[in-house]
Amino acid sequence: MAYINQYEKFENKPYLLDSAWFYLQKGGDDMFVPLIQYYYIKGDYAAVVNEVSKAGKDKLLTQKLIKKSYTNVDGWTAYRIGEAYYNTGVFNEAYVFFQHAVKLTPHYPDFKNKLATTALVLDKKDEAKKLFEDLIVENPGFAPAYSNLGFIYLQAGNDTKAEILYDQALALDPDYEQALLNKAGLYFFRNQPEKAKPYLQRALKLNPNNSRVKDMLKATI
Repeated sequence: MAYINQYEKFENKPYLLDSAWFYLQKGGDDMFVPLIQYYYIKGDYAAVVNEVSKAGKDKLLTQKLIKKSYTNVDGWTAYRIGEAYYNTGVFNEAYVFFQHAVKLTPHYPDFKNKLATTALVLDKKDEAKKLFEDLIVENPGFAPAYSNLGFIYLQAGNDTKAEILYDQALALDPDYEQALLNKAGLYFFRNQPEKAKPYLQRALKLNPNNSRVKDMLKATI
């Protein structure tokens, strides 16, 4: 865990993960939590899902990942599992683990934000909207909640409310890439692609390899 945490929090040095893997391979007592963190950092989401299958999903939710603690170890593990399912397109399972992460760590905004995002993917629009609204009340400085709630309003055809929320997100974080893209999308929704250009240019400056932004910029000409 020391090697894994050093890599994740301070130094992205490959030898740290190599050392962690050396000790993980030795086995010993329960290695589930460090294995999940290790595979998550590596971006090997299939391996995370495989470890969950071996451990048993129901057992994890009802017997193993059940402790609330200062370090939020179980909450973080549930979140990482949710991310693995999300990134492999298994959204129902992602929703279950994000829900569990929020239950264990209710005041961590990123967990609730991802739960709400997954609810939206699963077409649970009312639930997603309520979660984003709660996030704004609980964490008024959390830009993603404004941006995501704005997207829900735009989907419902309320572009005026969506714009207010996008602007609030950008006021909190002018370099929040998703809010920039959402604001640009708003102008495409209004058939005003030329007004989207400065937002897309800012987004491209932040992420020069974003092919989606490049394609959207071409449509503003």
